[in-house]
Amino acid sequence: MVKCYLTGLDIQLHDAWVLNVTEAYKALKEINQQAMTIERLIEQLKPWDEIQIYDHVRQENINKKGRRLICTEIAKALSRIYPGKKLFLTWQEWKLKKRHFKENYHET
Repeated sequence: MVKCYLTGLDIQLHDAWVLNVTEAYKALKEINQQAMTIERLIEQLKPWDEIQIYDHVRQENINKKGRRLICTEIAKALSRIYPGKKLFLTWQEWKLKKRHFKENYHET
């Protein structure tokens, strides 16, 4: 019998586990690289830009402030950096989220 380091419980040696330190360091390195990549994405894509949009009511192009836009292919490729989270929204999803935030922000 041996004791579990974390719980102090007696366990059989054939039921014991050992940390694979090499793989743990590799995982940590990958996580750090993911974090650095996401930080760069935020730095590049967070700023507001003037976006030219066609206004169907006025029937002319108008300039509005909006987040920087990227194409579908790039969004899909960059989404693979961190597949557990939805890093990119479509234009329509972003507009709804922005509107929802404004409505809830003004209510409180």
